[in-house]
Parts: sequence; structure tokens; C-alpha cells
Amino acid sequence: MKGYEGFGVDHYRPKKKFPSFSTVYSNLFYCCNQCNTRKGEYWPIPALETTHFIPNPCDHVMFANLQFKGAEVHPKSQAGIIAIDYLDLNDDASLEHRQLVNFALDMFESKRKEIQGLIEGVAAKRAAGEKSAHEATAARNKLQRQLSEVEANIRRLCGV
Repeated sequence: MKGYEGFGVDHYRPKKKFPSFSTVYSNLFYCCNQCNTRKGEYWPIPALETTHFIPNPCDHVMFANLQFKGAEVHPKSQAGIIAIDYLDLNDDASLEHRQLVNFALDMFESKRKEIQGLIEGVAAKRAAGEKSAHEATAARNKLQRQLSEVEANIRRLCGV
């Protein structure tokens, strides 16, 4: 969720409270270091486990509990409120990082549309006889490489 710092393996159920889960694969998941530190040993009391949990991205549908509105994370449930509060998902550094990612995505998306338009233009010029097959193929291949680079950057920014 934060995205700007290192990542590691977190124990969803804290080791101190659930020692038998410390090496259970389903209790381990990828987590940014700040969220891992902020979550710490938090675990709700049994009476609140169904509403006051921090969503486990391996078991829960994260976006049933959390929703992005621009750079901010908003709760959709009590669990979302808990996650935002405990993990401080809307701290200044996280908001700034998400704003930069959104800006970069907008720029790459604009560039993707521009390149797609240029590819269509090359095809139209070839169809109209304004470019030879060799020229059109060379231009299209160059644009396809650029498009592939832009799409790879979009995937990286989206975490895919």
C-alpha cells in the first residue's frame, strides 16, 4: 500500500500471541517494513476478531475493506478503519508517493495513447501509398518497441 520503502515477510498472526503459527505459510505474507512495524503485535481480542482485524491480503479481499480515492485510502468497513489507523496508510510520505505514482501513470498513459495514434498513422500512410512496406514496417517496429517500454513502466508502477 505504501510502496516507497523496503519489503519483508510479516507474520499476520503475531508470533508472540500465536507461536504455533510462526512458520505456517498461510500466516506469512509480503509487507512493507513500515506497515510491519506499525502493525507490530496487534491482534484483536476474540470478541472483535470479525470486525477489528487488519485485512490479510492473502485471505481477505482488500478492496472490500479499503478504497483508493486519488492518493488517499478510505475505509469501506470497520476493518478498513482499523487498517488505516494502525498502519497509518495516509501519512504524508505515503500520500506524496501515491501522488507521484498517479502523476507518472497519467504521463505514461498519455504517452501510450500518443504512440498508439502514431502506429495508426503509419498504417494509414501505408494504406494511402505514402510509405513503402519497408518504411511502414520499420516505423511500426520502432513504435512497438517504444510502446512495449511504456507498457512495462505502467505495469511496474501498478505492481504487476
